[in-house]
Amino acid sequence: LEGYDGTKGIQFAPVYTSAQPPAITSIPPLTTIVNQPFAYQAYAASDTPVTWSLTDAPEGMSIDPDTGLVTWLPNSLGTWSVAIEAIAPD
Repeated sequence: LEGYDGTKGIQFAPVYTSAQPPAITSIPPLTTIVNQPFAYQAYAASDTPVTWSLTDAPEGMSIDPDTGLVTWLPNSLGTWSVAIEAIAPD
């Protein structure tokens, strides 16, 4: 440290990084009704805001990348696979 005379304290500003990826903490409903709007608010435990995406979903299902709100209007009976991903920026 140039000019440091040993009499003043040094302060450090911590930089926090997310050591682990966000963990989705909300539990989605497992059923819905045909021709009735479906909505599910996903939540994640993270030190920073996350970006949401669907990595597997039925046609027409969407997720708001900023809020994690999943919406869909199912138009037929069936079983569908859905996968949600929450990503924290580096």
